[in-house]
Amino acid sequence: GRLFVSLGMPGDRPDAELAEVAGAIAAARPHQVRVYELADYLRGRAPMVVPRLLTDAMIAAGLASSAVRAATGEVAAVADALAVAGPGDVVLVLVHLDDDVYRLLAGA
Repeated sequence: GRLFVSLGMPGDRPDAELAEVAGAIAAARPHQVRVYELADYLRGRAPMVVPRLLTDAMIAAGLASSAVRAATGEVAAVADALAVAGPGDVVLVLVHLDDDVYRLLAGA
């Protein structure tokens, strides 16, 4: 099956930590990664900087740019991955703290 990943991280993480997480995800060779901004967790970063850093690090680690897609938020990232995934596929949900994601998964 294929691997789908949803990914967002708080802005107060060092660039090296963002790159390390992105590199680990890229090493798993996912079919697609949905990257989103944690708007309530910018923590000093400008908007969209964290998603860009994650995306750039995954591409630098060898993941095709076509495999990385922007999502408008955590719920959208998970919903999109679930909508595309089929039998035998795996959706890795790296949830921050969004109760709506838990409700979405409970209904899936």
